[in-house]
Amino acid sequence: MAEDINNYVINNGIGAADSARLNTLNPSIVRLFVTNQFLNNNTYTLTVAGIEDIAGNALTFATTTFSYYTPQPGDIVINEIFPDPEPQVSLPNAEFIELYNSSSSTINLGGWIFSDLTSSVTLPSFNLLPDSFVILCSGTNAGSFGTYGSVIAVSSLPSLNNSGDLITLKSPDQTVISEVNYTDAWYQNSAKKEGGWTIELIDPFSPCIGAANWIASMDSSGGTPGKINSVYLSQIDTLAPIVTSSSINPFDTIIINFNETIDSIQASQVSNYSIDNNIGQPQSVIINSPVFNQIKLITSAPLEVNRLYTVQVNELKDCRGNTATNPIKIVVAIPDNIAPQDIVINEILFNPTSNGFDYVELYNRSDKILDVNDLVLASISSTGTVTEKSIVVETRLMKPNEFIVVCQDTAWLRLNYITSDPSAFIDISSLPSYNDDAGTAIIKNANNKTIDSLTYSDDWTFPLIEDNDGVSLERVSYGADTNNPDNWQSAAASVGYGTPGLKNSMAYNDQEITDEITLDTKVFSPDQDGYQDLLRINYQFDKPGYVCTIRIFDERGTLIQNLVNNLTLTQTGFVVWDGIDLNSERAPVGPYVLLIELFDTSGTVKRYKKTCVLAGRIRD
Repeated sequence: MAEDINNYVINNGIGAADSARLNTLNPSIVRLFVTNQFLNNNTYTLTVAGIEDIAGNALTFATTTFSYYTPQPGDIVINEIFPDPEPQVSLPNAEFIELYNSSSSTINLGGWIFSDLTSSVTLPSFNLLPDSFVILCSGTNAGSFGTYGSVIAVSSLPSLNNSGDLITLKSPDQTVISEVNYTDAWYQNSAKKEGGWTIELIDPFSPCIGAANWIASMDSSGGTPGKINSVYLSQIDTLAPIVTSSSINPFDTIIINFNETIDSIQASQVSNYSIDNNIGQPQSVIINSPVFNQIKLITSAPLEVNRLYTVQVNELKDCRGNTATNPIKIVVAIPDNIAPQDIVINEILFNPTSNGFDYVELYNRSDKILDVNDLVLASISSTGTVTEKSIVVETRLMKPNEFIVVCQDTAWLRLNYITSDPSAFIDISSLPSYNDDAGTAIIKNANNKTIDSLTYSDDWTFPLIEDNDGVSLERVSYGADTNNPDNWQSAAASVGYGTPGLKNSMAYNDQEITDEITLDTKVFSPDQDGYQDLLRINYQFDKPGYVCTIRIFDERGTLIQNLVNNLTLTQTGFVVWDGIDLNSERAPVGPYVLLIELFDTSGTVKRYKKTCVLAGRIRD
């Protein structure tokens, strides 16, 4: 009778069982198999009639209710992570993972799989009640964690990497229920990430938010295994997704990365995207899984090198439903190759104020769109010590005539200098060592090829500045030789002695030279106000190799300065006078005469006489 299918009926459209099988090891159990599919999260009533035990006692009629539930992604969440137990604060000196049941159903974790990138473990049977926690740890540490709450002990818990790891919880049918790709930056606390503290989930009902939904535990013991997190709902995500980086790879795939998990259904619709320059909508959209924070747009036509494309994204939202108020616009390009002198060192601060930081400003003087992601900053000290630091690890486009400033603490930089474009700044863990007296700053590509190199000296700074700490050296001309001392001047006092991310206060507009010797201005005022602080003497000859001497006299004929003496010139260039006399003092206001004499190896001699006026403020 026990295997007679007519004795069993299930309501809600299921009907009679398709087959009934008595368990031979335990005859008190009957397994029912049905044809119609149960609906998820539904409650059913089973009616049983006509069943007898071995003594002939009959069950004429009985009913029981049961629920059918298949766990969905997010029902069980990885709620707390303890990857680095040392140095010990108060918790047991062992790794653990805490799971939380955010659903309204009891879920049996038997046969579930927990894994990282290199290993996995199958969980034993355990009924996790709604709104309950369980600690997942190795068997040897089960006793230590048992005092904190329910424990699932496994033979070998996958090792959690201190710096970061991808950990995954799957149901027996291989459905990803919870996944976390954490890094030690998620602590949001430089001291706690050194060990002894857990990383806690802030909002377990929005686990897809990503890094913004995690932070170091605030509990004095170092964590909260087996109970509600110390940071529970301390912040709720109300912000739309933000683009963190973008690139093109190869010629028909635009890759866009976001700071959090996005709504994959919404994001997969091609109608939500448009690309300018006659590209239009993408041919298809691929959303990366299982993290869902990256979009790949496959274009219908290949994209061109060295051309900017603007991608407009409409109706993009995160998994919590936060949608951008306005369309998101992303500029992408296939960058050109970086050749020597395409990018030059344009400004450098090697002697910051106390508690300050060095910085280097780069300038794209080419007509190409370049990617600085593989550039390396290097330095050679006066003793020959070489240090190197990579700038960035992701795509960072640099358009023609654009500045990029690299500093260890760009927040400090923006606080202490006049700036206007936050996107011009790149934080780096540490810069190469730039000595305060002299050294060499170098830009190299990933193939170790030098792009630009500057050998500087503190002798290049303006001599009348009493304290050079915090005063940057600025490039005067983008086109002139990087290592020409006349091509570098101290930043003007009127701009706060530095112009990171802005046009240099001492910059000259390179222009065509029509005569062999020309002055860029007749009047200059070397008062460090950023306006005509230098007298630039431009030259252009039919060949290089002339030897030049320049002497400066006042109106009475007194020698004021030997500006250059037997200097071998290039074919085109300039020499500057900063208004300093032979006594290293500022020359008086008034007119001056420049006597310029040149000769070459063939005996050709050329002489020029130029006049200028050194101006200044009228003082009482």
